[in-house]
Amino acid sequence: MGRVLFYDKQLSINNTIACGSCHIQKFAFGDTAIASLGVLSGRTGRHSMRLINARFSTEEKFFWDERAATLENQTTRPIQDHAEMGFSGQTGRPGLSDLLTKLKGIGYYQELFKFAYGDQNVTEPRLQESLSQFIRSVQSFDSKYDEGRAVTPQDQLPFPNFSAQ
Repeated sequence: MGRVLFYDKQLSINNTIACGSCHIQKFAFGDTAIASLGVLSGRTGRHSMRLINARFSTEEKFFWDERAATLENQTTRPIQDHAEMGFSGQTGRPGLSDLLTKLKGIGYYQELFKFAYGDQNVTEPRLQESLSQFIRSVQSFDSKYDEGRAVTPQDQLPFPNFSAQ
């Protein structure tokens, strides 16, 4: 369910921006723009951070300004940001409760929440848990860096192999 949420543009007020719009897979789930583009041409203060290998992170704060204490808390902040995904509840815009109601009315979310949680109740903690678990599943395993770090059987010998000389 976290993967579906991550790529679903319906998490923005005008159905144009998903988490995956700024956290782009081919860029280690990050963004190459100096400032990420949000709903209605809104701009963030900085580019989105990379999400790759978050499960191995020792971070105690999230975002460039460290405003979120946990990955779970971080996941719904962009949704509620006025410039990013727009469910800010400010200047006439809908708030997070409006998004929860919107998701409750979508058939596939009814099925996904029932499968994952045993009922169709869409809540912020469930959104946070689902998104954070997907983010933790995103791992690097075959990049050029990973290949360079790979240990070969030759590297495991206790002394240099002189037999080839």
